[in-house]
Amino acid sequence: MDNRASEFASALAAQLRAERAARQMTMKDVAVASGLADSTVHRYLNGKRDIPVSHLFSIASVLQVDVECLISRTMERLQDLQWGDLKGDR
Repeated sequence: MDNRASEFASALAAQLRAERAARQMTMKDVAVASGLADSTVHRYLNGKRDIPVSHLFSIASVLQVDVECLISRTMERLQDLQWGDLKGDR
């Protein structure tokens, strides 16, 4: 995976964790509601495994967030990280 894809995957996992926490759900809650294995959800939300689009839609639905909104928030997160990197270079 190239660096940009890896950075996006990490930011997406972080955003999913934030969405989960905001709804006070455990990873097990997400797994049960989405029909995915606990270990699979754990790997997705910890950035250890890429998320197939069909699973992303399932998880987003459980978290009651549109995929489009999730992607937008992930992009904002990436921009914040990049801005932080630029400020650190000064």
